[in-house]
Amino acid sequence: RYLGWTCLSILVLHQIRFQFIIALNQAYPLETLLTNPVLLMIALMVFSIFLPWISVQCFDNFRMDCPSVGVLVVTLPGRADVGTFARISLDGIEWHSFSVAGTSFSKQTGESEIHLIIGAVGDWTKNLIRQVEKGNLPKRLWVRRVKPPGFMFSINAYSRVVVIATGAGIAPVIPHVIENSHKLCIVWIANEHEQTYGEKLWSLLDSHPRCNIFDTGMHGRPNVEELALGAVRDFRAQAVFCVSNKAVTEKVVKACLGKGIPAYGASWDS
Repeated sequence: RYLGWTCLSILVLHQIRFQFIIALNQAYPLETLLTNPVLLMIALMVFSIFLPWISVQCFDNFRMDCPSVGVLVVTLPGRADVGTFARISLDGIEWHSFSVAGTSFSKQTGESEIHLIIGAVGDWTKNLIRQVEKGNLPKRLWVRRVKPPGFMFSINAYSRVVVIATGAGIAPVIPHVIENSHKLCIVWIANEHEQTYGEKLWSLLDSHPRCNIFDTGMHGRPNVEELALGAVRDFRAQAVFCVSNKAVTEKVVKACLGKGIPAYGASWDS
C-alpha cells in the first residue's frame, strides 16, 4: 500500500511539473491548467484513491459477542446496502474486510446498525476472538465508512443462482436471503449450525425453501464441487457464487467453469 502511494506521488508531481511547463508557454496559462484533461484526471484519480481513507471513523460504541466458540458478531453504527462489505481495524494500520451480514435499527440509540459475522480463520481473527472470549474487548474500532460492493453484489445480474457457503461464509448471503430469497438456492456447509451460529440465524436459513444445510459433524466433509453442480442442475441456476476459503472456492469455481457455468468467488488479492 505504501509503495503504491509513493509511486502515485511521484507520478503526480512529475505530471504537475510537466503540465505547468507547458501551460507557461501558452497565452492563457491559468485557463490552460484548469482545462487540462491530464490534471483533471489526476485530481479525480487521487480523490478516488484517498476517499476511503478520508472517511475513516473511530467508534467506541460498538458491540462484540461470541455466540459460540470461534465465531464473533460485531455490531457497529452505520448503514450498508445489500452485497457490500466493511473494512475494520483495531489500530488504524492493519485492515480486514468482512461482508455485511445484515442491518438493523437500534431503539436504544436511535441509529441504524450493521452486523458482521467473523469466523476464526486467520491469525488476526483468531486472536481477536480469543481476546473477546476472555472479556478483553478492544477500546476502539476504526471503520472505513465507504462500503463498496463485493462480488456477491453480482447476484443482481441473474434471476436464478446457487450460493455455496461454508461456516461463517454464510454472512454475506444473509442480506440476499432477506432481499432476494426467490432467486436463491443455498448450500450451507458447517458444523452444528444452530449451536454455532445461533437460533436466529439458523431459523432464517432453515425456513428458506431451497436451503440445503450440510452438517459436517454428522456427515463428514462433502465433495463441494458435486454439491454445487447438483444444485445447479436441480435448480436450473444461471450462476454459482461461492463464499468459502481459498482452496474450496478455487475448486468450485474451476468445476463450474469447466461445465460452462458462470461462477464467482473472492479474488484473494488482499
